[in-house]
Amino acid sequence: MKAIDYSVICEDKRYKGKFIATKEDKGKVKIISVGDSPSKVLKKAKEKGYKKPVITRIPTKNTSYVFYPS
Repeated sequence: MKAIDYSVICEDKRYKGKFIATKEDKGKVKIISVGDSPSKVLKKAKEKGYKKPVITRIPTKNTSYVFYPS
């Protein structure tokens, strides 16, 4: 798996402090769902048909968390 560049998303104020579900699409990040908790974001992504999206929290400062459902 190649590294995915989240820098553009991290700079977007709409996503600061939010959890996002993503998938890679032709080398770019596609946002599937956005929310205030990883469980809500995962639920929305699964409702859209994505079984194993990558879920991460966009930092408000210089930190991040990545969740990957098993």
